[in-house]
Amino acid sequence: MKFYEALRMLNEYLDEDKFIVPKFFLDDLMYIMKNNIKGQEKNFFNLFVKQLDYILTLSEYGVSKANSNEILKHCTEFKCYSLHIQSKVFNIRILGTYVEKKFVFLVAFFERAKKSKTDYSGYIAIAKERLEDIKEEILNEKDK
Repeated sequence: MKFYEALRMLNEYLDEDKFIVPKFFLDDLMYIMKNNIKGQEKNFFNLFVKQLDYILTLSEYGVSKANSNEILKHCTEFKCYSLHIQSKVFNIRILGTYVEKKFVFLVAFFERAKKSKTDYSGYIAIAKERLEDIKEEILNEKDK
């Protein structure tokens, strides 16, 4: 599967009624796909679709219990979910949250292998800033 084919398929799968997928998140994914998982796009896509299915079927109450996912306890400003997409070749984390019953993808990053504990503080700060921007956009749309 080619890089742009994977992105096209991913875009088709992400339903606007169930997910909020900002451009900055897609930029994160594009960077990861080009720099960290080149040649593994199909494998990544299949694992990511499984995560999307968890989000849809388990909702905010169960998604943190599936597939090494977790709610970040040291994220106090909002309920931050860390989704884990891992194979023998790559280890990717995606941070997101729920806004108005939709899952919002906030940041994706490549997690280094064999790292016992990831320091999420920098990624949480990015996620928080992005979440504030998204909430502002949603409010502006409602005001129209």
